Amino acid sequence: MIKKLISLTAILLIVPTCLCAQEVTGNWAMSGTAPDGQAYNTTISFHADGTMSVDMGNDGSIDIQANYTHADGQMSISDIAEQSPCYGKTGVYRISLNGDQMTVALVDDPCDARRIDRMVLTRKQ
Repeated sequence: MIKKLISLTAILLIVPTCLCAQEVTGNWAMSGTAPDGQAYNTTISFHADGTMSVDMGNDGSIDIQANYTHADGQMSISDIAEQSPCYGKTGVYRISLNGDQMTVALVDDPCDARRIDRMVLTRKQ
């Protein structure tokens, strides 16, 4: 009986952590108007293997590939491609998930090309 109780307790403590980490996986849409007046549509895909890809303009071409980690409501992002202006620079963002909406807020990012104060993503179906 004690072993079952310990196992159940372990499952209840571990499963929510795993589910939170997996909630970000999938395809997310971001659209709006840039400060210069240009409209943008972007798809950001978070993969279960800890990589992410960004398709700016939704033209089917991957413009950015990065690694990410997600824990305790924060996400760290580091670009994979050596030619990227953000290569070797890790950005940290606070994330909040609410159903099919993810709000991302800047904590610290030394890369000007990636840094954004706040963005709202919507899960793509």
